[in-house]
Amino acid sequence: MSGEEKEVYEKKVLDKLVDFILGNLTSIIDRVRPGWKVRNEARVEEFKLTLYALNRSPPGLLGLSLVSFFILVALIGPYIAPFSYDMPLVLCDQNSYLAPPGTVITVREVSLCSEIYRIKPGNYTLILEADDYGRDLFSRILYGARTSLVVAILVMAAGPLLGITLGLISGYRGVMSMRL
Repeated sequence: MSGEEKEVYEKKVLDKLVDFILGNLTSIIDRVRPGWKVRNEARVEEFKLTLYALNRSPPGLLGLSLVSFFILVALIGPYIAPFSYDMPLVLCDQNSYLAPPGTVITVREVSLCSEIYRIKPGNYTLILEADDYGRDLFSRILYGARTSLVVAILVMAAGPLLGITLGLISGYRGVMSMRL
């Protein structure tokens, strides 16, 4: 093979999706910053090859899909939660105390639930169950995903900073103790 020939391999469906997304994205960036596409062509190709390799790694795709799902749940969870995370369903229906999955909670027109928490009257089915205080666990999980995501991002940001700082201090102190 001569140096000008490129290796040809079969593109998978996700590879074509990567080509489409990155092609459109680089075109948009090039319109905003003329000449960007030409200057960064090697970087874009390297990124494409990295994504192609990810597309051929089942554990990588599984991890990517789990992280994407968790981020999606964290972002839209509070909007799709049937109840507020702190709403005691016992105020709506006395049968909600430690209620198992599938329990139907009835909200009447004149109740604390409809007046304080502004829940529309009707029947609601618990997807998971209720805790000791009669709070819906499904709603609590959806709200808690956002908090968990924020904590995870803070830990990932602080971990390297703290590790580098401690490494520098211990390296410096190690050198200083060798001089004595």
